[in-house]
Amino acid sequence: MSGKRHHRHSGLQIKLLLILLLSLLLPQVWASSDEQLQRQVLVGARLFPALLAAYEGIEQYDQIRVLVLHEDNPTFAELIVETLQAYSTIRNIQLHVEALSYHQLTLHEHEIPQGIFLAQRSRHGTQQVINYSRQHKVLTFSPFRGDVERGILAGVQITDRVLPYINMHTLSTLPHGLRPFFLRVASRYEP
Repeated sequence: MSGKRHHRHSGLQIKLLLILLLSLLLPQVWASSDEQLQRQVLVGARLFPALLAAYEGIEQYDQIRVLVLHEDNPTFAELIVETLQAYSTIRNIQLHVEALSYHQLTLHEHEIPQGIFLAQRSRHGTQQVINYSRQHKVLTFSPFRGDVERGILAGVQITDRVLPYINMHTLSTLPHGLRPFFLRVASRYEP
């Protein structure tokens, strides 16, 4: 009888030990998942200026205004602003980048940007950006999986290479296209 109790007791100890180890490891898994997502956003931020430069109508602007949108992490959005602002000009046109929350987007109806970069995933904000960009013909970029398929113009596809990912239907709604060299290297989504 004491052997069964000892066996049951040590089985319980092993289960508790496993639960303890998992509880210690899970935050690291989540953190590494967040870090991986942030790296993907940074890769997208390095690709976005190429999209702006490839847009055939970009030279009509005196300044290229880009909004970096976030849900609740302005610090990370500012890091993306700095990454983009490092380019300073695109095709000899001054680049101006600022961070806003998704909620602030509608406050900028009077000053329409040429580009919008999604620095953070948003439950409802992405559809708001899609509607806004369709109405105002704005180039949109999201590094998050599924957003290009939902209607965002461009994103990033990471396999063994990093490629721009273009929604061809959204592109067809813009007044100008993308330069052929950019489309040749891009992966295309055709709904």
